[in-house]
Amino acid sequence: MAETFYNTENEAYAGLLGIYGRVRTGTLASQNFINRNDAYSDLCTYKPSATTDAVAFPRFRLNPDTPPLVDSWNAAYAALFSINSYIQVMSNNTSEKIRPELKEQYINEAKFFRAYLYYHLVMRWGDVPLRLEPSDMTKTDIAKTPVANIWPVIIKDLTDALSLPDKKNTQKERISKGAVQTLLAKVHLMKGDYPSAKNILDQINDYSLMPNIRDVWTPFKKFNNESIWEINNEENTLPRQGHNALNLILPVDPMFQGGNGTYPINHYVMQMTEPNSPRTRVFFSTPPKISQANDPKYGNSYKGEFNYTNIEGKNVRIVFKNATLAPFAHLMKFVDLSQYLTPTRIRLNDNSFNIIIFRYADVVLMKAECECEANNLTLALDYLNQIRTRAGETKYTLTNETGLKILNSQSDLREAIRNERAVELAGEGHRFYDLKRWGTEYAIAKIKQSRLTVPDDMYNPYLEGDADNVIPERLNWPIPIDEMQGNKLMTQNTGY
Repeated sequence: MAETFYNTENEAYAGLLGIYGRVRTGTLASQNFINRNDAYSDLCTYKPSATTDAVAFPRFRLNPDTPPLVDSWNAAYAALFSINSYIQVMSNNTSEKIRPELKEQYINEAKFFRAYLYYHLVMRWGDVPLRLEPSDMTKTDIAKTPVANIWPVIIKDLTDALSLPDKKNTQKERISKGAVQTLLAKVHLMKGDYPSAKNILDQINDYSLMPNIRDVWTPFKKFNNESIWEINNEENTLPRQGHNALNLILPVDPMFQGGNGTYPINHYVMQMTEPNSPRTRVFFSTPPKISQANDPKYGNSYKGEFNYTNIEGKNVRIVFKNATLAPFAHLMKFVDLSQYLTPTRIRLNDNSFNIIIFRYADVVLMKAECECEANNLTLALDYLNQIRTRAGETKYTLTNETGLKILNSQSDLREAIRNERAVELAGEGHRFYDLKRWGTEYAIAKIKQSRLTVPDDMYNPYLEGDADNVIPERLNWPIPIDEMQGNKLMTQNTGY
């Protein structure tokens, strides 16, 4: 490529936007990295009539040819080819029409995305091919690079990207310093480096929790104080836009055109919540009970319901009755219906609900975790209770305060923080990676427990044997069949 491939700032910007476009697609950031990750954790069950490819995630039955797995691998490396090419061309660019400071900013935004993609590749597959130059992408045969050698590359890219502007000086949807810091903190946590993570987290100060949890995702308050990195969607656009993750989580109902309820929330998660708290009401639908099928008030077509408060302060009840809908709770938090007088139908491929990739509540809970591991329990508790207070749920105490939930030790506090991450960040794609970084034994125990939790009078969300599929070898996903067949130096992950 010529050194002046991008001759003007507009051309360089257009090239950068191409990278944003690749990363935000449903095969990567806006769906696959969210839904499939949570389905592979202790959060979700599945609709029995869903496709084999979809249920392979919560059933821990991935194969090298499972399409969503193959698609995300291929899309990630295709995007990396574009990113590596862009970084090389911009680094060698000699055009006097591109300001040096703008050139550096664009390169560092591209480096963030390279780090972001390798972060996901490593967390899903473990050792993977490390391609950092455009010429690397054309090498069909390339061996895996150990994870231990990939983390420094990710950290180097993110360290370079720390020079990006802060949120108030960044265009909406663009990567700001806060997004870089959030991902860098996550990387340090994945490596078990709590001091480094704490150092970064303590520098994230341009954000705050929204007072009302409903307002985090409302389309009427986009890019709010809690949002760190957000993908924008608008209605009535060509091509159509929409929150790509919604079709797999919203229930089958005339209200949600395109919702198929593939990944409901399991009972294990619902037991972590406080019934009827403000957060629970916003986040989850009410699952049906077995006994209600014989109750004339409900009938055997009753599949649960969702209640919300409309703009006039009145309760609105939506009852689910579709025959194909699984009888479990569904995640509703991304769809704000509160601003309407009556239920408004949502077209899932054409809506204005944004996708928040990183938000400040995640940062607060990471701060709580770091302080807990440093044995600064009072400060850790304060961070945890910031989330509990906003959720409208009972706060925790280490000193037996009346009316609060009692924690007796650092271990109790650690588990409370981990459970809070499960509920607060449900549906946002973080849980599977959290479980992995807390250790194989812990991850397997939690995922198995979620597959075996069936409260009285509730439908069993899993098939017999699903818990047996949850084994340590499957915490890393299988290398896709395309890569195995096309790369002579590639070896399959253990267990597949």
